[in-house]
Amino acid sequence: MNPAALNDPPDAAPPDDAVALSASLLAAMRALDVTVTPEAAALARALGGVRPGAIPPEGGARVAFWVNVYNALMRHAVVALDLPAGSRVPLGVFSRASYLLGGQRFSLNTIEHGVLRRNRPAPFALRRPLRDDDPRLGAMPATFDPRVHFALNCAAASCPPIRAYSADGVDRELDLATRGYVEQETTLDRPRERVRLPALCWLYSRDFGARREALRWVSAYLPDDDRRWVEAHPKARVSFNGYRWGVVR
Repeated sequence: MNPAALNDPPDAAPPDDAVALSASLLAAMRALDVTVTPEAAALARALGGVRPGAIPPEGGARVAFWVNVYNALMRHAVVALDLPAGSRVPLGVFSRASYLLGGQRFSLNTIEHGVLRRNRPAPFALRRPLRDDDPRLGAMPATFDPRVHFALNCAAASCPPIRAYSADGVDRELDLATRGYVEQETTLDRPRERVRLPALCWLYSRDFGARREALRWVSAYLPDDDRRWVEAHPKARVSFNGYRWGVVR
């Protein structure tokens, strides 16, 4: 795959509302079937006019913007590369599929690990994705919110559902997304006193901690009855559910 960005340089003035544009772009990309439509391509070009550093870092606007952009870019890549359903996304896609924003290239990896995770190494990686002097660090949200893991969709069957996030409602929206995903992907085997957590908690142990720490984090988002059972069984065995990597078209 060519590392060139999937959007051309913008041919219009920067948008007034970057988060609204990201939501529109996501809606257009979600509607794609086998080809990228002129409407979707035009929205991607308009995205190039956004200067991410101008989006307020506090209050959730940057988080909402980047989650929408990541999910739109992932869908754009799946369609543009014609990735077969059921296949696994080639790892190179995450570093090469990118959008130009404000003259800087943001790949899927850059958005997730460099920006949203505030420059933390990717799973199984040792190095941070961005150097200390990289100007793209100026696009990071003020704080890292682990709930973004339950909003980002990498096109795999076990990924969280895709939805648009808003600047004003992102806290509530992330909470709903986290609760829904945690409830679906956490398994309680009460007779055997075992808990299987979402595989994302294992992949991102840097963010959720070791097994007991991850269990404490996840239990806060479980339904009340399940949360009370976890609290009443502090010695329950903790493991992780599997992850289905096949592409969903």
